[in-house]
Amino acid sequence: LVNPHSYSLLLAATNAGCVHILRDYATPGRTKPVSGFRVVQSDFLWKQWPCIVDWNQMSGLLYVSSQSNVVTIWDLSLERCARDLRLPAEVNVSALSSDKASG
Repeated sequence: LVNPHSYSLLLAATNAGCVHILRDYATPGRTKPVSGFRVVQSDFLWKQWPCIVDWNQMSGLLYVSSQSNVVTIWDLSLERCARDLRLPAEVNVSALSSDKASG
């Protein structure tokens, strides 16, 4: 499980709807994987559009969408979906940004 307060971490999202979390990324040859899992559950969505993410390391929350009307909030300390936010049906998410002060 991810402890966001232990290390300086790097989160990378892939075009396959997965995220990979790495630590010690600033030291050549010492980068270590912390976790990795799929955050976009629909094959259709990630094959058609990129995975859109916003991560708040201090709160441990990851916000994810893939050009749909749903923003999924992940609790990375538990590595599970905390909540789905549904937007109006005609709206697709194309960018995400969260309040870093409060999460």
